[in-house]
Amino acid sequence: MVRLTLLSILLAARVLAADAEAAIRTTLVEPWLQAIRTNDKAGLTRFLHPRVRACINDRTREFFEYGDLLKPEGLTPQHRITKLKPLSGPGNLFGLPEDAFAYPVQPAYELTLEASQGDAQITQIVQIIRYLAPAGGSWYFVEPCPNEKGLALFHESLAKGAEQKQQVALLVAQLKDPLLIELKDLLKQHRKIDAVKKYQQATGQELTLSVMVMNALEKGNR
Repeated sequence: MVRLTLLSILLAARVLAADAEAAIRTTLVEPWLQAIRTNDKAGLTRFLHPRVRACINDRTREFFEYGDLLKPEGLTPQHRITKLKPLSGPGNLFGLPEDAFAYPVQPAYELTLEASQGDAQITQIVQIIRYLAPAGGSWYFVEPCPNEKGLALFHESLAKGAEQKQQVALLVAQLKDPLLIELKDLLKQHRKIDAVKKYQQATGQELTLSVMVMNALEKGNR
């Protein structure tokens, strides 16, 4: 009898999980990807959980709009769902300090999308992770909301990013032949790792900055 009861509970849990996953795909993932394919940027905020939308105001709007939160960089039509599972604990803040950011609603599911990008020489897996929670029969993305400290950290990060961008632009402008020609040739051959190493050896710059310089040069090389 106990065994039959446990089996019934397990079957019921599986049915509920299957129903949740089906709802996530139909009410969130599929319409979200369709909106991205049709470049419906104005409509993307509807995929945020209502309690997340409630914390968007004139002061926090820049934080939520920065970096295309709902249209992640690198997302392509080749991305596919590789993980869709319930969360058993609190949502990961991915390095954000807990005293500066918090989820306005506890995430219930974790969604992972993956796609392979690159060529025969270099292939990388581009992974996108999102947290989800239900509301009113539909599913939505859950993002952390910043408090006063979080906003201060965000603006500080923006300032540092702007300085770094200027530094990268200056370093790109300082590149001269024959190094410049060699780096462009490597990038055209999709040999970015070799280009980064060559740039490091020639200039003595640290790795992160060297990668950023090669990224900027590659964009200008297209």
